[in-house]
Amino acid sequence: MELSVNRHREATPEETWQVGSDVAKQRSKTLFGLANIRANKCRIETLNVIPDPVLPGNPNHANITGYPAAKEDQMAIAIATELAASIEGNWITHPPKDG
Repeated sequence: MELSVNRHREATPEETWQVGSDVAKQRSKTLFGLANIRANKCRIETLNVIPDPVLPGNPNHANITGYPAAKEDQMAIAIATELAASIEGNWITHPPKDG
């Protein structure tokens, strides 16, 4: 299974939120928030981070590969817990407000 993610290299917080909003809208999904995790922290167990630019709109797109599809497999190797523990700063639930 692949997890679609957005690297925020050289992107402002506003640009990162806009990309997330655009992807959510395209997929008819809800954007719940943003968390920052360094790519090297996602290279655990069976996981790897593979750049996968979606041009022209999202040059920072990447996929986290090797994520188990079955929930019981995810929990058995504690990948979700390790990723959550690697979040830098706080989980951000709303985009920044202007001014």
